Amino acid sequence: MFNDPALAARLTTSLRRGLGEANVVEIEPSTGSEDFGVFGRVAKVPSLQLRLGAIEPGEFAKSKAAGKQVPGPHSALFAPDRERTLRTGVAAFTMAAMDLFGGSAPAK
Repeated sequence: MFNDPALAARLTTSLRRGLGEANVVEIEPSTGSEDFGVFGRVAKVPSLQLRLGAIEPGEFAKSKAAGKQVPGPHSALFAPDRERTLRTGVAAFTMAAMDLFGGSAPAK
């Protein structure tokens, strides 16, 4: 999976404006396998994969302070903060679409 740098910079700006500076962070590259990256390469268009935090912030902070990793989406122990995750995900993808299709994402 390879995120197009120009697309990443553009959407980072939009998402930070809409979701708040502290809520949009860069993460370290990982070596995990993901088929999504093939779509952009085959279509010869820039692509980007977003990751959405789904754990209740207090639980996430507690796990981080203890040096533990929270269970991810492929774990039977994954317990997302459903409503907050859905609201944030819909908002993020709406902001990205508005930016890319010529609208403007609302500021937070």
